[in-house]
Amino acid sequence: DRYQRRVHGEKSVFNVLNQLLFQGQTVIAECWAPEEDYNSIEAALIEAANTNSSSVKTLIDIVKSPKDVHPTYYKTNKFTQIHQSIVSAYGVARYKEVNPAVWSVTTFPFLFGVMYGDIGHGFLMLLVSILFVWKENWFLKQRLNELVGMVFGGRYILLPMYSALI
Repeated sequence: DRYQRRVHGEKSVFNVLNQLLFQGQTVIAECWAPEEDYNSIEAALIEAANTNSSSVKTLIDIVKSPKDVHPTYYKTNKFTQIHQSIVSAYGVARYKEVNPAVWSVTTFPFLFGVMYGDIGHGFLMLLVSILFVWKENWFLKQRLNELVGMVFGGRYILLPMYSALI
């Protein structure tokens, strides 16, 4: 397990390095980032340079790109992230299109409750999801097995789904 994590980490580093352009002592990276995250990105780069005692100054150059190449980016929180994941599994809206996950937050739990009308199972899952939300910080610190981890990851979709059922 530790060996696999180490190999995965090394592969991730080399994957990122392969995406960079090296010109002598200069490393050039191009990426898209939301404008509101500019300050935190700049602070992270400066901190990384200071931590590694780098003598090369870090520069960030903002390049305006044509409107047709913007990626779709939806800011999510821990409640809306699971809904966004389900919607994104079916497809991602184009830049500046309406996010369909907004409607998923309300309609998906209700339609699930209508479709799956087992009150006993629903009540049990409602109690489990309430426990996961209530003791969230404790569960985040634990090493959960695959099944429990999957249910815990969906706690914010289980709660409204089974609340709608009852």
